[in-house]
Amino acid sequence: MPAVDYYSEHGSPEERLKAWMYLGTQQYNAESYNQAIVSYTHASEYSKDVKDFNLLGVLFSKIADTYTITQDYSQADLFIDKSLECFRICGRIDQEQLEQLRKARSLVYLMEWRKADEYFKTLIQDSTITPPLKGYIEGDYAMMILSSPEHDDLLALEHLEEALRVNGYLKNVDQYCAWAYLLDYSGKKEESKQVLSQILPLNDTNRYSYNYWVHRIQKKNGHFKDAYYSLWEAKRNSDSIAHINYIKSASIAQRDYYEKEKLNRGLELIKSKYHKFFLILLTAIISILSAFFLWKQKHDYLEKEGRSALIIDSLKDQVKSIGSEKTVLGDQIDRLNKDNAKARLAYLATLYEVIYPYAKEGKDSYHEYKLYRSIEEKVRVLRSDPKAQKEFETILNKNSNNIMSRFRCDYPTLSENEYRMASYVFAGFDNTSIMLIMNISTLENTRAKKSRLKQRIEQSLSESKQDYLYWFES
Repeated sequence: MPAVDYYSEHGSPEERLKAWMYLGTQQYNAESYNQAIVSYTHASEYSKDVKDFNLLGVLFSKIADTYTITQDYSQADLFIDKSLECFRICGRIDQEQLEQLRKARSLVYLMEWRKADEYFKTLIQDSTITPPLKGYIEGDYAMMILSSPEHDDLLALEHLEEALRVNGYLKNVDQYCAWAYLLDYSGKKEESKQVLSQILPLNDTNRYSYNYWVHRIQKKNGHFKDAYYSLWEAKRNSDSIAHINYIKSASIAQRDYYEKEKLNRGLELIKSKYHKFFLILLTAIISILSAFFLWKQKHDYLEKEGRSALIIDSLKDQVKSIGSEKTVLGDQIDRLNKDNAKARLAYLATLYEVIYPYAKEGKDSYHEYKLYRSIEEKVRVLRSDPKAQKEFETILNKNSNNIMSRFRCDYPTLSENEYRMASYVFAGFDNTSIMLIMNISTLENTRAKKSRLKQRIEQSLSESKQDYLYWFES
């Protein structure tokens, strides 16, 4: 994670992709598939800026594997296609052949038997494929034939024996058990029993395959009672494996969470010590500068003390004047009421905007500077205190027909920063004030964030959409 954090801040798109991909691979190997797919998704966000198609092919292949092992076969199929395309572009024939085999397996999972059969036949006829991949293809094709609705057991036996001839072994216990079944089917019962005996003893993962194929042998030979019990055992083994995988995934996720929390607490402790030191130093410097500034400005106070009061009175008069005009049409009355609320809620933002340049440039009176600092303190509390933000939203709801409560209900998936942005827009704050409150670097970035939020509202189906968009018009 420290490497991921570092490259996310300083690395190139390719370095960021690699960092997230390697983290996802570790999580996949630890069987924490839910976390792995999140990390792989982070990695894929940089794929548009990366031109190394071999690297992209590997990433998409890993994503496909994760979807496959979690039985989301349709998603896996999409990423196998992406991986195939990448390997074709960069000329990796060996990787392309391997992805074609993955594609054939994916089609089997999706039960698209005809397409899967075409893929397998194309691969079997490809003379450039060398062992052990050719043996794997033969073995997987045999298993596909056995799984298909119109299975040809003798044809499956031919391909399994071809896999044995090419590689000298079969890929897994499932294929050995299927081979035992096919031997029994072809009349070689003793050889079948010998193969099954060599598989024993079994681990938890292999018991499902063993019991399933024994069930098929018993069923074919008319031993239906034994076949029933073997099938029941296979089902029990399957449920047990699924349960174990779930527990592993949950426990690993919990462990990673606590380790990350522990690391974060350590980092926060270090940051806290440095923050305290710099805060004390900064406070001392500010105190000295403030004392000097106040001493210098105090003699101008008497002649300029009315200046900020006039600004405030002017703003108050503007607020009171809104709504004084008479109108007849009902929709104009509704808009006038909204303008009233908007003007009242915009009061703090407008005041802050008027006084900010004077105080920043040191041209105002002592009274104006003191007022600016008071408003800035309120803004700082909004920026850093969730409780203050909650209180702010309470006031906003009271003055604007529960607008924030309705907004949070209509858009439950937004981030807290997006909710904050919306609350300041609904309160009538201008872009400059929002930039200062949310500590955004530039006005351009503020406008961009506001525009993205507006687009999300425009694309929604909320009944109150037009009420929300009204506040974005200014």
